Amino acid sequence: MRQARAHSSLSADGAPASAHTKRLVTEYLSLADKYFSKDTSDRDPVWVAHFSEAELAGEGGRCWRGAGEFQRGVTRQQEVIAAFGTSYPRSIQLTQTSLAEGYLGLVLQ
Repeated sequence: MRQARAHSSLSADGAPASAHTKRLVTEYLSLADKYFSKDTSDRDPVWVAHFSEAELAGEGGRCWRGAGEFQRGVTRQQEVIAAFGTSYPRSIQLTQTSLAEGYLGLVLQ
């Protein structure tokens, strides 16, 4: 996930990400999904226990927004907010902020 975030931030100056960057973001997000879907083990660190599928999707949405794929990012963020329900108010607020940034990106495109 960090690699996807790093590559998506390369276009943070507002310019659209290159096709190469988008391909790398896609590749790293796919890897993150693959590894996340594996069973947990006793070797997993304690700090990762809270990291849910919704958290993973939220990170993916931020990556897409950073890569200039605003609609894709907005869609992911909306799904994340729905998945959280009312259980994680802090995560919901952070995701709503990211969603607002995605909407702003759509308007400014």
